[in-house]
Amino acid sequence: MALSLPFSFPSLRCSRSAPLLGLDIDSAVIRMVELSRHAGRSFRIERYACRGLPEGTVSDEHIQHPGRLADHIAALAHTLGSRCRRVALALPAHAVMTRQMQVRADLCDRALNELMTAEASRYLTVAPEDVRVDYQFMAGDAGGGEMASRDIVLAAARREQVEDRIAAVETAGLIPAALDIDLYAAHTACTHAIDAPAASALILIGPGAIRIALFDRHRLLHHRELPGCNANSGMPQVAVAAARAIRLGAPVDMQLERIFIGGAAAAQPALAPLMQEQFDVECRAWQAPIAAPGGHRAHAESANGAAAGDAEAGPECDPSACLVACGLAMRGAMR
Repeated sequence: MALSLPFSFPSLRCSRSAPLLGLDIDSAVIRMVELSRHAGRSFRIERYACRGLPEGTVSDEHIQHPGRLADHIAALAHTLGSRCRRVALALPAHAVMTRQMQVRADLCDRALNELMTAEASRYLTVAPEDVRVDYQFMAGDAGGGEMASRDIVLAAARREQVEDRIAAVETAGLIPAALDIDLYAAHTACTHAIDAPAASALILIGPGAIRIALFDRHRLLHHRELPGCNANSGMPQVAVAAARAIRLGAPVDMQLERIFIGGAAAAQPALAPLMQEQFDVECRAWQAPIAAPGGHRAHAESANGAAAGDAEAGPECDPSACLVACGLAMRGAMR
């Protein structure tokens, strides 16, 4: 069975169809987007902006300086210029433990929360009070009678990973409304307009690293970084490394149906045909749904606020790099 939606921790549940800004916090840059929804499942980027972070603000996906990060988030929101204050943000996938398990169907909410917290603290090797958990029931029950069980997927993270991000957003004057997992958000952006294939791979091309993830519909099965590969690597080298990682990480009975490629726009056209040769399946490069001519333009700033093109220009604000942020912003219209 597959998850119908990505995770959201219980204290950060947004109401259905509440508009959200998507905020992607990376180690070197933060990105924010505002989407508008059109006919059917069509979205369009109305505003997007990015801002470089000083080295050490976010280290190995840990928030080292929440106050400093809050200042940059506030500046980014000002640059974006949106009236929306509600934000969806994400934890890195490697910071979240997910596990599918069965629980008794007659457990009350309190008992279920206690069970999930105890299970998560055991796997994360921390005290229960240092864990934040979320869980989702899968469709259908197993068995019948009083002792019927239900399939559940547990998501858990260390408390500081969650609370540091929430604190930074709140200090920036914004409202944290949903907390997701970055690879789930990226997958949502790739599949929102189509029925998710039973088995798919996602290749996310970043300036510092390339990541691959395997999904069973909406459920993340496996993910890893490709050693020595980034957006500047030769795409033939990346294709070989990605194909090897996919084959090693895929379950024995997995029949790959589609490969999604997101991230640096310049690398996508070269990588897509190479991956199609490796697996003989459709490879789809994610196209950022940019606003029509006359829409809001991109903004990029360095850590000290210099606009792109200035002497100390910020990062290139490539809309294709906003894949995670777009998936997060979609949460407001897809719940």
